[in-house]
Amino acid sequence: MQLRSLITASLCGCVLCGVATFANDDQNQKNTKQNQQNQNQADQKRQATDQSVHSGRTQTQGSDQVLAGCIAISNQEEIAVARMAEEKASSSEVKEFARMLIKDHQSFLQKLKQFSPETAEDGYLDQGDRSTSTQRSTGTQRDSDRSGSTDKSRSSTQKSDDQRSDNQRRDPNIQQTAGTGRATNSDVKGALALGSERAGKQLDVVQLHKEIAQQCLNSAKEKLGSKNGPEFDECFIHAQVQKHIGMKDKLTVFERHASPQLAQAISEGLQTTEMHLKKAEEIAKDLKGSSSRSTSESKTESRDSSTKKSQ
Repeated sequence: MQLRSLITASLCGCVLCGVATFANDDQNQKNTKQNQQNQNQADQKRQATDQSVHSGRTQTQGSDQVLAGCIAISNQEEIAVARMAEEKASSSEVKEFARMLIKDHQSFLQKLKQFSPETAEDGYLDQGDRSTSTQRSTGTQRDSDRSGSTDKSRSSTQKSDDQRSDNQRRDPNIQQTAGTGRATNSDVKGALALGSERAGKQLDVVQLHKEIAQQCLNSAKEKLGSKNGPEFDECFIHAQVQKHIGMKDKLTVFERHASPQLAQAISEGLQTTEMHLKKAEEIAKDLKGSSSRSTSESKTESRDSSTKKSQ
């Protein structure tokens, strides 16, 4: 009896030990599975964060390129007009101002070059309008392809209409749809495809800004080209006052949307723009005073001449 009790107790102990071991193994497996799930979630969050940072960095770089490109184009326009003034101005003060504009705007272009290398190149506005030519060529090709597709669609529609007519002759119960003014499926699909293509076409902001600058530059050259002497000086300086007011506003807005690196360059450009504006306003006053003195002297000489003649 004692031996049987001892054996029974030993068996019960082994069973309990096995149950405890199994329970521990099961808990360990659950813990391992939970740890793996936590690790996977952490990895997914890390990857999502990295992608978000990379996407944000790429988007910032793209925005900086557009902003810097537009600013650089405006600087190119300023340089081109200033070079004209450097050659044609009659006032030494205006000539000196034009030389300062060229020097300072070229220096600003060098700061913008890291953000938009192409637009900061000297003579960028003198380059051929390659992008527009390419777009026009591409557009012509698209129109040609679209025309060919339309012809094919019409041919296919005609065949379909002929087939329907033939079927109608065979079976009078078939309802006729052709020639009733209702659009066919092919017409609807063609219209949707054309609308999607036009809606998906993106506008090149920098290229548009370049075309505007070229147009403004042509107008400025035409206007200034018809003037000489003091009249040219006054026209140029008054235009520079307005241009630099506009440039100041543009840089102020662009700075809000730029990265810290580009914003720093724009801030420095703003300081230079304000200095140019102040100088242009001072020269405008000097030219106005000089013009008033010349007019007064001319009137005095005219009166003296009249007096002498009367005597």
